[in-house]
Amino acid sequence: MFKHQFMNRKEFLRTLGFSAAAILAVSSINILESCTAVNPSPSGNADFTIDLNDSAYSALKSNGGYIVKDGVVIARTISGSFAAVTVVCSHKGNPYVYYDASSNQFACPVHGARYSITGKGLNANGSNGLKTYHVDVNGTQLHVYG
Repeated sequence: MFKHQFMNRKEFLRTLGFSAAAILAVSSINILESCTAVNPSPSGNADFTIDLNDSAYSALKSNGGYIVKDGVVIARTISGSFAAVTVVCSHKGNPYVYYDASSNQFACPVHGARYSITGKGLNANGSNGLKTYHVDVNGTQLHVYG
């Protein structure tokens, strides 16, 4: 017949502790991998035109609004001008840069990097700055290039 082996409480807790530590280690590796650099575009260049009347870009009708298109964050600043920078943070390569209208800056939420609307780094994590793009407006056509 079968011989049952029971684990005592101390062995159970030790096994449980090792299992939890293993799960935590794997989770930490996944988190660290998410902070590694990405390569959004081999050239890093942009050249596209959008129609500001297109509902997909309605956020750009209001000062403080922004969109992300083809790896570029396009913002209508609080003063009403347009600015465009790469979506990829220069600190660790995370593709999460956004426009923060409350401070009139670009920012990355991952490590707190901050950038001026001209792409200049404003803190230690943003010190490398962001790639910027030219923006021309002709009527309702907005051309991003560079």
